[in-house]
Amino acid sequence: MDNNYLDASHRKRLVCSNCNGTNTTLWRRKAEGDPVCNACGLYFKLHHVTRPIPMKKNKKHAVLPAPGISKL
Repeated sequence: MDNNYLDASHRKRLVCSNCNGTNTTLWRRKAEGDPVCNACGLYFKLHHVTRPIPMKKNKKHAVLPAPGISKL
């Protein structure tokens, strides 16, 4: 089996070694070989430092509209 190929069952078990995320559009690998989510991998590529954990988006919380803005 090709080491670069990850079947669906293996992808489901991946956890980002930086933010502990489990859902991403694309898995990347750090130079050491540890898996990272797309966001953490791209952040590192651009800034040369690991992505701060507070930047992680939590999809479980709904974004509320600003006060005074009505929903049409």
